[in-house]
Amino acid sequence: MTDSDTPAGLVRRAPPARARSMSASALSSAAPPVLSFKELQRLHAMQMEFFGFAGWLASALLYVLYLAWAYLPDATLEAYGLAFLPNKRWALALPALLVVTYLFSIALYKALSLLTTPPLASYATVLDAHSVFLPDAPDAHADAATPPIGDLPIFAVNHLMLTQKLR
Repeated sequence: MTDSDTPAGLVRRAPPARARSMSASALSSAAPPVLSFKELQRLHAMQMEFFGFAGWLASALLYVLYLAWAYLPDATLEAYGLAFLPNKRWALALPALLVVTYLFSIALYKALSLLTTPPLASYATVLDAHSVFLPDAPDAHADAATPPIGDLPIFAVNHLMLTQKLR
């Protein structure tokens, strides 16, 4: 194929001689390839899949070892050189301790939440530093797709709720 047989700009030329003889160290010092966002996402997903699978395998192995420790007799474990393991009662005590700790943490969370809540007679249940009142003009944001978020005054709420019940 000659230059006259191909359209302009599509002629393939051989790289210069010095480019053909680049050493391995010169190739390794080249800039890393630029990856697109989708390629980076795919690589990250593959990495997460690998770590997820490795975590699943590790947890399954630990569970099998736990069951073996809990159910195999001490003589069998000692025959395999596992005489240093803790007493068998911990096979039941440790899961029970974890369940009780979880239930206690839920109760503690609710108790702390009740301790930090102001009493019902407090004015802080009606108005505080984070209160945001709606504007007085009813059509101030009529053209907006979503009305602004705000607090309703307690007097308006009481009027709407209590006057409806009295009628």
